Amino acid sequence: MNFPMEDSKTDLLKLAYVDRAWLPRCRFRLIEEFCTDLSFDSHESLSTFRDLTTAGICSLLSHHYRSLTIALAPEGLPSSRGPESSPWAFLEAITVVDSVTVNLGSVVSHPYSSTFPWKKLASWNTLTGVTFGGTLPSLATVALVITALPQLQELDIDATYLDDSIPEAKGSLSSHFVSFSLGSRGYALFSWLASLDDTGLYLGNVMLNVGWGDVSPLHAFTSRHSDAINSLTITLSRDRVTDLVPALKNLRDLSDVEFYLNYHSAQGHSQCIQSLASSLASASPETLTVYMPELPDGLMGAMRLQRLAKASMTFTAGPGWLHVRFNVIC
Repeated sequence: MNFPMEDSKTDLLKLAYVDRAWLPRCRFRLIEEFCTDLSFDSHESLSTFRDLTTAGICSLLSHHYRSLTIALAPEGLPSSRGPESSPWAFLEAITVVDSVTVNLGSVVSHPYSSTFPWKKLASWNTLTGVTFGGTLPSLATVALVITALPQLQELDIDATYLDDSIPEAKGSLSSHFVSFSLGSRGYALFSWLASLDDTGLYLGNVMLNVGWGDVSPLHAFTSRHSDAINSLTITLSRDRVTDLVPALKNLRDLSDVEFYLNYHSAQGHSQCIQSLASSLASASPETLTVYMPELPDGLMGAMRLQRLAKASMTFTAGPGWLHVRFNVIC
């Protein structure tokens, strides 16, 4: 193949014309395919993005994003209270359509937290996933956001609240809920959920971490909404079985139950297993799975606990169809 030794003026003009014609489409495809997720893990990344949005020279900024993740480490935040400390203005100009994760750490008095526009999240009414961590201004903040999202499917919260007073019971949750996850703190949320109208309230698959915190709000919730949970996973970092039993006894129509016993007991786990299993009698789960530390008597011990659990769950239809299994936490 022979190539021309010199570029012709005509060819160069044609190429320039093609480039200009394709530029808008290239820009559109870049935004659509590669600039759909915003993620900030530091003050520097927020400052950089803020500078881009105010410079007016970046053509790859969009007004619509698939996801937004803000997870700031407290030690990386500036001490200034000037304009540098309020980088959230860009949130007013964008729309996030799928999922939002916000964790501002525990520096609640810092302008990064105090000026965060929580109400803006409530306006993104196509969101299907919300994750909150760290310290939140109030329980009412959570209520405001999640009752404004009709398409919400997944809610994950591991947070404490500066103000955990129960907000007014108004609004309702999305009817599309698939999963709800709650960390070892912030169980006051269940008190608010318990106050909502019980017509159609459904959380789907519920995952709970239980530590030292007060779990009595869970009892209030299951008393009011006994059929709101389809499957239940509870991770215990210490023996809180006695505190959980009242809440578990209220549940109805569970399909699957999992317990992760992440602690050792000098007295063994027989009493714990018996209490947990018997409290689920009314829920009639199809499967019960228990994950626990390695037992001194190994497989024989697991089989013994398996028989104990099955015998403790008294069903009107008989326990023959219940599948119980024990697994060792590695």
